[in-house]
Amino acid sequence: MGLSPPEALDAETNGLVLLCECDSADCRETVSLSQAALEEFRRTERPVLAPGHRLGRAEEARRSAAESIESAHALRAQSLQQLKRARKARAARVLAVDDSEMFLGIAASVVGATTGLRLAGTAASGEEAVQLLTDVQPDLVLLDIHMPGMDGFETAAVIRDRSPRTVIVFVSAEPDGLEAAAEAAGAVGIVDKVELDAGLLDDLWSKHEPER
Repeated sequence: MGLSPPEALDAETNGLVLLCECDSADCRETVSLSQAALEEFRRTERPVLAPGHRLGRAEEARRSAAESIESAHALRAQSLQQLKRARKARAARVLAVDDSEMFLGIAASVVGATTGLRLAGTAASGEEAVQLLTDVQPDLVLLDIHMPGMDGFETAAVIRDRSPRTVIVFVSAEPDGLEAAAEAAGAVGIVDKVELDAGLLDDLWSKHEPER
Protein backbone atom coordinates (compact mmCIF):
# COMPACT_ATOMS: atom_id res chain seq x y z
CA MET A 1 0.00 0.00 0.00
CA GLY A 2 1.23 3.48 -0.82
CA LEU A 3 0.10 7.07 -0.72
CA SER A 4 -2.29 8.61 -3.22
CA PRO A 5 -3.85 12.04 -3.86
CA PRO A 6 -6.96 12.87 -1.82
CA GLU A 7 -9.19 12.69 -4.91
CA ALA A 8 -8.44 9.02 -5.54
CA LEU A 9 -9.15 7.89 -2.03
CA ASP A 10 -12.14 10.20 -1.76
CA ALA A 11 -13.74 8.62 -4.82
CA GLU A 12 -12.84 5.08 -3.81
CA THR A 13 -14.31 5.39 -0.33
CA ASN A 14 -17.37 7.49 -1.22
CA GLY A 15 -16.15 10.57 0.58
CA LEU A 16 -14.11 9.00 3.38
CA VAL A 17 -10.77 10.71 3.91
CA LEU A 18 -8.16 9.18 6.20
CA LEU A 19 -5.31 11.49 7.11
CA CYS A 20 -1.86 10.04 7.61
CA GLU A 21 0.21 11.42 10.43
CA CYS A 22 3.50 9.59 10.46
CA ASP A 23 6.74 10.62 12.12
CA SER A 24 7.41 13.01 9.29
CA ALA A 25 5.97 16.35 10.38
CA ASP A 26 5.15 17.46 6.80
CA CYS A 27 3.30 14.24 5.85
CA ARG A 28 -0.36 15.04 5.43
CA GLU A 29 -1.17 12.74 2.53
CA THR A 30 -4.21 10.53 2.48
CA VAL A 31 -3.63 6.80 2.73
CA SER A 32 -4.58 4.57 -0.17
CA LEU A 33 -6.29 1.35 0.87
CA SER A 34 -6.20 -1.85 -1.12
CA GLN A 35 -9.57 -3.45 -1.90
CA ALA A 36 -9.07 -5.99 0.89
CA ALA A 37 -8.07 -3.30 3.35
CA LEU A 38 -11.00 -1.17 2.25
CA GLU A 39 -13.45 -4.00 2.95
CA GLU A 40 -11.76 -4.57 6.31
CA PHE A 41 -12.18 -0.88 7.13
CA ARG A 42 -15.86 -0.89 6.17
CA ARG A 43 -16.38 -3.92 8.41
CA THR A 44 -14.35 -2.86 11.45
CA GLU A 45 -13.42 0.83 10.87
CA ARG A 46 -9.82 -0.18 11.60
CA PRO A 47 -7.89 0.61 8.41
CA VAL A 48 -4.50 -1.00 7.76
CA LEU A 49 -2.00 1.69 6.87
CA ALA A 50 1.24 1.52 4.98
CA PRO A 51 4.31 0.72 7.08
CA GLY A 52 5.49 3.77 9.02
CA HIS A 53 2.14 5.56 8.78
CA ARG A 54 -0.62 5.86 11.28
CA LEU A 55 -4.14 7.25 11.51
CA GLY A 56 -4.26 11.03 11.87
CA ARG A 57 -5.40 12.79 15.00
CA ALA A 58 -8.41 14.23 13.19
CA GLU A 59 -9.66 10.76 12.32
CA GLU A 60 -8.89 9.47 15.81
CA ALA A 61 -10.92 12.33 17.27
CA ARG A 62 -13.83 11.54 14.93
CA ARG A 63 -13.81 7.91 15.96
CA SER A 64 -13.52 8.81 19.64
CA ALA A 65 -16.49 11.14 19.33
CA ALA A 66 -18.52 8.44 17.59
CA GLU A 67 -17.68 5.96 20.34
CA SER A 68 -18.70 8.52 22.98
CA ILE A 69 -22.05 9.09 21.27
CA GLU A 70 -22.64 5.36 21.02
CA SER A 71 -21.84 4.94 24.71
CA ALA A 72 -24.18 7.79 25.61
CA HIS A 73 -27.01 6.15 23.64
CA ALA A 74 -26.34 2.84 25.37
CA LEU A 75 -26.35 4.48 28.81
CA ARG A 76 -29.57 6.32 28.02
CA ALA A 77 -31.27 3.11 26.90
CA GLN A 78 -30.05 1.39 30.05
CA SER A 79 -31.31 4.25 32.22
CA LEU A 80 -34.74 4.12 30.57
CA GLN A 81 -34.96 0.39 31.23
CA GLN A 82 -33.97 0.91 34.86
CA LEU A 83 -36.57 3.67 35.20
CA LYS A 84 -39.27 1.42 33.78
CA ARG A 85 -38.32 -1.38 36.13
CA ALA A 86 -38.28 1.02 39.08
CA ARG A 87 -41.66 2.43 38.17
CA LYS A 88 -43.06 -1.06 37.75
CA ALA A 89 -41.67 -2.12 41.13
CA ARG A 90 -43.45 0.75 42.89
CA ALA A 91 -46.49 0.89 40.62
CA ALA A 92 -48.96 3.64 41.45
CA ARG A 93 -52.43 2.58 42.56
CA VAL A 94 -55.29 3.45 40.20
CA LEU A 95 -59.00 3.64 41.02
CA ALA A 96 -61.34 3.57 38.00
CA VAL A 97 -64.81 5.04 38.56
CA ASP A 98 -67.59 4.62 36.00
CA ASP A 99 -71.20 3.41 35.93
CA SER A 100 -70.43 1.45 32.75
CA GLU A 101 -69.13 -2.05 33.45
CA MET A 102 -67.83 -2.22 29.88
CA PHE A 103 -65.70 0.91 30.32
CA LEU A 104 -64.35 -0.33 33.64
CA GLY A 105 -63.05 -3.34 31.73
CA ILE A 106 -61.46 -1.08 29.13
CA ALA A 107 -59.88 1.05 31.86
CA ALA A 108 -58.49 -2.06 33.53
CA SER A 109 -56.83 -3.11 30.25
CA VAL A 110 -55.36 0.36 29.65
CA VAL A 111 -53.99 0.62 33.18
CA GLY A 112 -52.52 -2.88 32.93
CA ALA A 113 -50.69 -1.89 29.74
CA THR A 114 -49.25 1.30 31.27
CA THR A 115 -45.82 1.00 32.88
CA GLY A 116 -45.76 2.16 36.47
CA LEU A 117 -49.51 1.81 37.09
CA ARG A 118 -51.67 -0.97 38.49
CA LEU A 119 -55.41 -1.16 38.95
CA ALA A 120 -56.13 -1.16 42.69
CA GLY A 121 -59.91 -0.96 42.51
CA THR A 122 -63.04 -0.07 40.54
CA ALA A 123 -66.23 1.70 41.54
CA ALA A 124 -69.57 1.89 39.72
CA SER A 125 -70.60 5.19 41.31
CA GLY A 126 -69.25 8.27 43.02
CA GLU A 127 -70.57 7.07 46.35
CA GLU A 128 -68.73 3.76 46.01
CA ALA A 129 -65.54 5.55 45.01
CA VAL A 130 -65.67 7.67 48.17
CA GLN A 131 -66.18 4.57 50.30
CA LEU A 132 -63.12 2.92 48.71
CA LEU A 133 -60.74 5.84 49.26
CA THR A 134 -59.45 4.66 52.62
CA ASP A 135 -58.88 1.06 51.55
CA VAL A 136 -57.51 1.71 48.05
CA GLN A 137 -55.59 4.94 48.79
CA PRO A 138 -55.34 5.69 45.06
CA ASP A 139 -52.50 7.67 43.55
CA LEU A 140 -54.57 8.20 40.40
CA VAL A 141 -58.33 8.22 39.83
CA LEU A 142 -59.91 7.78 36.40
CA LEU A 143 -63.26 9.43 36.99
CA ASP A 144 -66.37 9.45 34.83
CA ILE A 145 -68.39 12.69 34.87
CA HIS A 146 -71.96 11.72 34.06
CA MET A 147 -73.07 9.17 36.67
CA PRO A 148 -76.31 8.65 38.64
CA GLY A 149 -76.21 10.03 42.18
CA MET A 150 -72.90 11.83 42.79
CA ASP A 151 -71.55 12.98 39.45
CA GLY A 152 -67.84 13.22 38.66
CA PHE A 153 -67.48 16.83 39.82
CA GLU A 154 -69.03 16.13 43.20
CA THR A 155 -66.93 13.00 43.60
CA ALA A 156 -63.76 14.92 42.68
CA ALA A 157 -64.51 17.51 45.37
CA VAL A 158 -64.64 14.81 48.04
CA ILE A 159 -61.45 13.16 46.75
CA ARG A 160 -59.59 16.47 46.72
CA ASP A 161 -60.72 17.15 50.29
CA ARG A 162 -59.80 13.72 51.68
CA SER A 163 -56.78 12.92 49.53
CA PRO A 164 -55.27 16.13 48.09
CA ARG A 165 -52.24 14.35 46.61
CA THR A 166 -54.37 12.02 44.49
CA VAL A 167 -54.23 12.83 40.78
CA ILE A 168 -57.63 13.00 39.10
CA VAL A 169 -58.22 12.48 35.38
CA PHE A 170 -61.77 12.86 34.11
CA VAL A 171 -62.90 10.46 31.39
CA SER A 172 -66.08 11.20 29.49
CA ALA A 173 -67.91 10.23 26.32
CA GLU A 174 -68.78 13.92 25.89
CA PRO A 175 -65.80 15.97 27.11
CA ASP A 176 -66.27 18.97 24.80
CA GLY A 177 -66.85 22.21 26.68
CA LEU A 178 -66.03 20.71 30.07
CA GLU A 179 -62.33 21.57 30.19
CA ALA A 180 -62.76 24.63 32.43
CA ALA A 181 -65.08 22.80 34.82
CA ALA A 182 -62.64 19.87 35.00
CA GLU A 183 -59.76 22.18 35.84
CA ALA A 184 -61.85 23.97 38.46
CA ALA A 185 -62.64 20.59 40.02
CA GLY A 186 -58.93 19.92 40.45
CA ALA A 187 -58.42 17.42 37.61
CA VAL A 188 -55.17 17.45 35.64
CA GLY A 189 -57.08 16.76 32.46
CA ILE A 190 -60.19 15.44 30.75
CA VAL A 191 -59.99 12.60 28.23
CA ASP A 192 -62.46 11.32 25.67
CA LYS A 193 -63.21 7.69 26.52
CA VAL A 194 -62.51 6.55 22.96
CA GLU A 195 -59.05 8.15 23.10
CA LEU A 196 -57.89 6.65 26.39
CA ASP A 197 -54.90 4.39 25.81
CA ALA A 198 -51.66 3.43 27.54
CA GLY A 199 -49.61 6.08 25.75
CA LEU A 200 -51.93 8.91 26.72
CA LEU A 201 -52.26 7.68 30.29
CA ASP A 202 -48.50 7.28 30.63
CA ASP A 203 -48.00 10.83 29.37
CA LEU A 204 -50.54 12.27 31.83
CA TRP A 205 -49.10 10.35 34.77
CA SER A 206 -45.50 11.20 33.89
CA LYS A 207 -46.35 14.92 33.81
CA HIS A 208 -48.43 15.02 36.98
CA GLU A 209 -47.06 12.23 39.19
CA PRO A 210 -46.48 13.76 42.63
CA GLU A 211 -43.15 13.28 44.37
CA ARG A 212 -43.21 10.44 46.88
